[in-house]
Amino acid sequence: MKRARTVLLKIAIASLAPVVFLAVMEAGLRVIRFGYPSTVFIEERGRVRSNVVFTFKYFPWSMARPMAPITFSKKKPEDRIRIFVLGGSAAQGFPRSEFGISGQLEVLLQEVYPDREIEVINAAITAINSHVVLPIARACLKYEPDFLILYLGNNEVVGPFGPGTVLSEYSRSLALIRTSTVLKSTRLYQLISLAMGRHKSPTGGWLGMQMFLQNSVPLSDLRLQRTYDHLRENLGDIISAAASTGCPVILSTVGVNLLDNPPFASLHETSLTKGQSRLWDKHLAEGATSQQGAKFLEAIASYRAANQIDPGHAEVHFRLGQCYFNLEKKELASQAFATARDLDVLRFRADSQINSIIRELGGNSASGESKTVELVDGAQILAESGY
Repeated sequence: MKRARTVLLKIAIASLAPVVFLAVMEAGLRVIRFGYPSTVFIEERGRVRSNVVFTFKYFPWSMARPMAPITFSKKKPEDRIRIFVLGGSAAQGFPRSEFGISGQLEVLLQEVYPDREIEVINAAITAINSHVVLPIARACLKYEPDFLILYLGNNEVVGPFGPGTVLSEYSRSLALIRTSTVLKSTRLYQLISLAMGRHKSPTGGWLGMQMFLQNSVPLSDLRLQRTYDHLRENLGDIISAAASTGCPVILSTVGVNLLDNPPFASLHETSLTKGQSRLWDKHLAEGATSQQGAKFLEAIASYRAANQIDPGHAEVHFRLGQCYFNLEKKELASQAFATARDLDVLRFRADSQINSIIRELGGNSASGESKTVELVDGAQILAESGY
């Protein structure tokens, strides 16, 4: 019995020793003030400001996109309406944030409520997705918001941990993603990153959309379904966190300019034989010639023939949409443009499935007689106004 206890003690010491060592290292690094704080906000003398290095957990440091400089009082005055806007560049208003959602909403609300102080805080960040918005939302909920407004979806595939990203490693596991961000918050991880050069980007810095050109994700890619699952869980967790504090959430689908924004890149959905490829090229060339000559019915016939060979090429569907639009066949044009967007292999735009998930969560969030989420179908509103 004594021998068994001795063995168990040795196992316990062997197991705990590395943990204790790492904890002591972490504490020591914090004592000497090595590294940076990884919180969303920093509190100073009753004021709260954005932490410009918060996104270092999600990006190589040289590529990190910061939250716009913001500051607000920790304690919300009683007569103030406080709203946080969360999301990516579309929510932030990039590249001119003064014309984004936050500024316009503040002006409109001030007109409606002239006797109240309106505070709309722009907590959106370029290039982030729901993995990053979740901790931001949780941080915002500590400061007595009257509403959270979520406008996100464009970066689910190309943002951190997505299958089309260059910003971090893709991961199938949501638990692993969340664990890794906790570990990346430690000073010890920051030290290791510096020592190994992992904080540097292969591109040297932020180069915009051109960085993603080699990261195509076709509609048949099995990783897309995992991405949709992650979005659903992240949004669900944001809604639950807000509901626990009594804060309503305004959730919006993402509007996309389908008419004027052709696919960024197209790929054949299936492997074509040489004969099929030659015939597909012939139909595409004939369709383009007819379209340029305003012979839209002939162009449609050629493009549809190309789709019979391979229905997965985004550019063909976009050209079909243009032809239907010129023939004033709005419904057919809308369908073709939407298909072109969904088949676009450079996924910088929210696709149909992403907006369906947002509608699902926005429409199924009633709790008793109160509803914690209000859905604004921004995509549908814009579609009814044109494309």
